[in-house]
Amino acid sequence: MFKYLLYIVVSLCFVCEYSFAQNENKNFDKKNKSKKEKKSEQDAFEMSLYEFKVNETIRYINLLKNGALIVKIKSKDKRIQKYRDLGQEKVAKRLEKEVEQETKQIIDAFNKHYDFSKVYFMHSRDSKKLINGDKSGYFLNANLEIDNSIVLDTEDYLIFEKSFSQDEKLPEKFAIRFSETYKDRKHAAYIQEREDTLRDKTTYTEVSMGGMQTGAETYIVKNAEYEQLLSPFPHITHNKMKRGLPYEIRWFNVRFHRCYKNYGNN
Repeated sequence: MFKYLLYIVVSLCFVCEYSFAQNENKNFDKKNKSKKEKKSEQDAFEMSLYEFKVNETIRYINLLKNGALIVKIKSKDKRIQKYRDLGQEKVAKRLEKEVEQETKQIIDAFNKHYDFSKVYFMHSRDSKKLINGDKSGYFLNANLEIDNSIVLDTEDYLIFEKSFSQDEKLPEKFAIRFSETYKDRKHAAYIQEREDTLRDKTTYTEVSMGGMQTGAETYIVKNAEYEQLLSPFPHITHNKMKRGLPYEIRWFNVRFHRCYKNYGNN
């Protein structure tokens, strides 16, 4: 009787151990499968995002080649007026002189080093005219004067202006997917914090991984909606103006030509 009971106990232990081992194997296989599926999903997302960026680069480099680059120069009107209101006329005049010198430097640099597309020059004070669709009455000539004979003859243009660099802006479908796919990565913390504050803008949605100022003021290329473009499109100065404006303009020109060679007319 005792031997029979012992046999039953040993058998039950064996069955339990076997069942436990089987469940462990199933859980292990399930975890491995889950990891593989997650990796495959992540790879598919990265490829989809890469293809989107390439398509955007193709779109904008062709647009620029066949359209125009509008160079927007800061006029500093508010600062100048503020000093005048405070009775500091000398400071105001000094700022006006700085704006004039910067305007001349920019126009001269583009005339000497830029040939990729048509180029127009304007002061930032006239930004609303550009946004409203005005074609003339605010573009500058080589003498730094507003010339009514200069007419914007295209609807396709990009904007070149001095601004703070930003993280790349992604379309909403990629921005949300990014926060889901890269929860443990560098940008996840502030992406999660601002997911509830997504702000729709025409085609793009501003999220933490898009729209946050991340660097010093430098020259940046933006689309007509004033959104910083995505790499691999050359959209930001190479070394933040350390070598001077002529070098930066020449750098942009070379990169535009190279980008058009690689992506243009596709």
